[in-house]
Amino acid sequence: DEEEDEVPDYETLNQLIARDEEEFEIYQRMDLAMQMQEERDGAPPRLMQEDELPDWLKKDDEELDRFALEEEDDRLFGRGERVRKEVDYSDRLTEKEWMKAMEELEEEDYQE
Repeated sequence: DEEEDEVPDYETLNQLIARDEEEFEIYQRMDLAMQMQEERDGAPPRLMQEDELPDWLKKDDEELDRFALEEEDDRLFGRGERVRKEVDYSDRLTEKEWMKAMEELEEEDYQE
């Protein structure tokens, strides 16, 4: 699980996107030049650092597990709300059947 959460480094990304060894070497040289330029300029890192994240994104594993358990409880036991019945307003009649029923009602009304 931790392996999936890790951000790949430049070398791994370069291996993923390179179509051959020559492209991989080009990407490696580009990354090295970019890192040297950033060091010279004193530029901040290109990726957001953990201390820049909003608090709601900084959850530890224990807290995430607790939230998952609460969601599971809600799914199993509900949230205390009553279950609403689904109402079907369709009459399940074809147009011909509906017309026949209307004619029969009309005849009944006419006979009375």
